[in-house]
Amino acid sequence: RIAQHFDILFTTEHSIDQLKQTILQLAVMGKLVPQDPNDEPASVLLEKIAAEKEQLIKDKVIKKQKPLPPISEDEKPFELPKGWEWCYLSSLVSFENGDRSSRYPNKGDLVNSGIPFFGAPDIKEGKLTYSNDLRFISPQKFEELSNGKLVDKDFVMLLRGTVGKVAQFNSNEKHSTGFINAQMLIIRLIDKNLDSYLDRFFISNVFKNDIGKKISGAVIKQIPASVIATIKLPLPPRQEQNRIIKKVNALMFICDKLKLRLLESQTTQLHLADAMAEQALNS
Repeated sequence: RIAQHFDILFTTEHSIDQLKQTILQLAVMGKLVPQDPNDEPASVLLEKIAAEKEQLIKDKVIKKQKPLPPISEDEKPFELPKGWEWCYLSSLVSFENGDRSSRYPNKGDLVNSGIPFFGAPDIKEGKLTYSNDLRFISPQKFEELSNGKLVDKDFVMLLRGTVGKVAQFNSNEKHSTGFINAQMLIIRLIDKNLDSYLDRFFISNVFKNDIGKKISGAVIKQIPASVIATIKLPLPPRQEQNRIIKKVNALMFICDKLKLRLLESQTTQLHLADAMAEQALNS
């Protein structure tokens, strides 16, 4: 039905953005691609991640987190397909706050080039970006700090201000690491192969609705880092994650092309209107 009336339904940027959210909603609900009974269930994936996490705790790479109670049926926002599992975000990741000690960088520690020092303005379209306004600290200052050091594919979340805004850090040849400001939290995947699915989950309404219930503060919105652990996440089997990402990317590409065509059409209409107005004035 949507396909039959596509040109009528999606004629504004807002309607196309709503379509994108619908695609994400269907993706994280298990309704975008068909399930394959041969896929290894998400429960097995969770067991593997739990075992790896225990080893990291034993090796003192990450700290042990406070255990959370099982997710009851009443707490599950919707029913998942067979093979999927509801889990807490903390089941898949470790968390790391920024360094909030006296060693935290001040204006005098900023340099023209060095280690990127990311803040809220550097979050653009779900990524930590290397813009002209990016701040830097020296490698020497970076070494003095204990927490808040990024590794490739880390996610960061704002805990104050635009609470819940998430971005991913992608290292490059020039910058293999970075440092976060005090209002951010690092979310580090135990299994980095989950990053593409998590990236889409973090911009879905399922995530936004859950975190919206946990935000506090009347003047300045904020959320404790400990509460992020209780975010509930619908986890598909690994093979289905790959199919979901492939389908989402294809559909998002179509949406972006549609939006571009819409903008080009609007520009053409404006030029035409200007030409007609000029002709009327000069006649």
